[in-house]
Amino acid sequence: MNKELLKRWVAALRSGEYTQGTGKLRMFDPVAECTRYCCLGVLREIEPSICGVNEELLDRDSLRQHMGGDIQQRELAEKNDHGMPFPEIANHIERMYLNNEENK
Repeated sequence: MNKELLKRWVAALRSGEYTQGTGKLRMFDPVAECTRYCCLGVLREIEPSICGVNEELLDRDSLRQHMGGDIQQRELAEKNDHGMPFPEIANHIERMYLNNEENK
């Protein structure tokens, strides 16, 4: 796994710089007058060369190429869309991908 990209993603999710949204990688909220992001959309913002397959998911091959392995993006999208806050998603990413990698 690309530890540096994972660490940047986790830091971005914790930064408070991104407003969380659901259902799409990125969308403009006209009521709040801000852009909202899914946790996967945050990843795409910090690494724009990762391709989206649609407005909801990232292209699996592009994601695998940049991450150096598979990310369970549907699981992460579900956690995001069911209300798990970005800092908790960041903790989950650390447990699942960073800590597992450091123990290998």
